[in-house]
Amino acid sequence: MTVSGSSYAKALFRLTAEEKDLLSLLEEFKVVAEILCKKPVISFFSGPQVSEQKKEAILQNLFSEKIRPPLFSFLDLLVKRKKIKLIPSILREFTLMVKEKDKILPCHISTAGPLDKKQEETIRKKLERKYGKKIEMTADVNPELLGGGIVFVGNNVIDFSLKNKLSRLKKSLFSSNT
Repeated sequence: MTVSGSSYAKALFRLTAEEKDLLSLLEEFKVVAEILCKKPVISFFSGPQVSEQKKEAILQNLFSEKIRPPLFSFLDLLVKRKKIKLIPSILREFTLMVKEKDKILPCHISTAGPLDKKQEETIRKKLERKYGKKIEMTADVNPELLGGGIVFVGNNVIDFSLKNKLSRLKKSLFSSNT
């Protein structure tokens, strides 16, 4: 039986649930992941060329004094089980869990033209009122929308683009002719 990144993320979440500031622990994990997810590093920690004791000593020298003990213990477990390559999926799942616990909802908005700071803040505040959570928003510009935009919040999509409105109008005009 293989254990997925999701299972390890749940284990890390349970292990660190009592930490006072999970968001800063998440940031520590992101920094560690950036270092450990390089191909040569993954090969080193996953391969048989170096003894387990040497790998543990290197991990100890790299991180033991720089990250919190629960995170270090978790990384040590991943090295021992040769699961370092799962770190990207573990990080993705762990990030979602931490944000869910802290009532942070990721949101992405795609608009036909750039939004100014005031527009972004207005949208953020409306979404925070609607969902009752802090909104973490990213934005991009997609001129194909013609006007308006599309908001992706969690599993919800709010499409207020001109392209969508024109498409619905076209469908209703053609369906009423039959």
